[in-house]
Amino acid sequence: MGRPAHAWPLIVLLAATPAFAQSKRYPADAGDDDDDTHSNLWEAALHPDVGPYKELVRDARRLLEEGTEEAVRGAELKLTDAIHRVPSEPDAYALRGKIYLARRDWGPCADDLAAADDHGDPDADLDVRTRLRIDLATCEARVGRLAEAEAALLRAQSGQRLQSEVALRLGEVRIAMGKLDEAIDALTAPAAETPTGYQGAMLHWLLAEAYDRARRPGEAQAQVELALRYDRNLSTIEAPPYPWLGAGEREYLYGLAYALPPQDDLGAARPEYALLYFRRFVEIAPKSPWRRRADEHVKELTTTSLPLSVKRDGGSATLDLPTATATVRKQMPAMRACAAKVPLSGFTVTITKTGPRTPDTVRDRPIYRLPPAGTAVEVSLNVSETDKTSTDAAIACVQKLAEKLVLPAVKERDAYYRVSFLVVAP
Repeated sequence: MGRPAHAWPLIVLLAATPAFAQSKRYPADAGDDDDDTHSNLWEAALHPDVGPYKELVRDARRLLEEGTEEAVRGAELKLTDAIHRVPSEPDAYALRGKIYLARRDWGPCADDLAAADDHGDPDADLDVRTRLRIDLATCEARVGRLAEAEAALLRAQSGQRLQSEVALRLGEVRIAMGKLDEAIDALTAPAAETPTGYQGAMLHWLLAEAYDRARRPGEAQAQVELALRYDRNLSTIEAPPYPWLGAGEREYLYGLAYALPPQDDLGAARPEYALLYFRRFVEIAPKSPWRRRADEHVKELTTTSLPLSVKRDGGSATLDLPTATATVRKQMPAMRACAAKVPLSGFTVTITKTGPRTPDTVRDRPIYRLPPAGTAVEVSLNVSETDKTSTDAAIACVQKLAEKLVLPAVKERDAYYRVSFLVVAP
């Protein structure tokens, strides 16, 4: 079996941590060596499987510290044997559940960590139990046990540490359950603590999603802007630590991210991309409770005057961008019609315009090399698989129309400008 990304390093870390709980049923007696010996003999007589159980768990920890796939498989076998011998003890369940978590084997992970939580010592280290309950909820949520995941996270709130992560996971689960107001309540408190890294990005993306679905667009936009300060490349949306809950959640979040109006240095909005992602969400999750909200986004974006603005990509020549944008908008309905058969694809049109050139024979002034004038069209985004024949036909159609655009001429000598804009289906 291949190694999942980041799986075995995680297992090495968990193997080095203290056990979830020490047995409350077979405690080591305090006292001198004679008392210890007597206690161990008495324990072995009453519970003959306890000694082998402890040895198996100890050996499994040592194998997990090695971190190789073969060692992890060996540890899993030993832990399974230990559970068979003493099914009422938590440690083997907790360790095997962590193995399943690293493999993203959600069902067995949820079952094992639930058993570890059920059999754990109520007096065990609270922070250790909090970690276990967060992991338990992570696995339960991804097999659809949302109510159980919520309950585990509520139990985890009794810990002193990891509360930002507890709140983040609780908000995520409640969004999946449709409890938007309660999700916002859970996520708002840690937002005030200014979490950093991926947790900060995820928290603000989740808040943006919750506010948007609650039809509070101003607050949703504010959260998108905050999320972009942690996650300008949208890498958290593309590759979160654990899969997003619910079909199409990745696409929905991309839609929100690209619908953001220009703000500070975060870059221009790309409503064309937002439209593609919301269309894809509707296709992936037609029965989602958020289908209607996605349809509203599609309707709004479809009627938006596109492009919002032509983008300048280089050159030293003077260019009146509002005039260029107005020229492109006039031709945009026809160009968008070209893409009608590929509604989940976006095309970038790039146009280069050059001014008069200094002849090569001139020797009393520098001669600047300019890029060739012309028009190019390429696919810039596919949110789903597309038919090549239809895509090629759309490119050719857009190309023909874009070449007819009469953009402002370059009057300066040895100067040029390059502009681009997006085209998507109506």
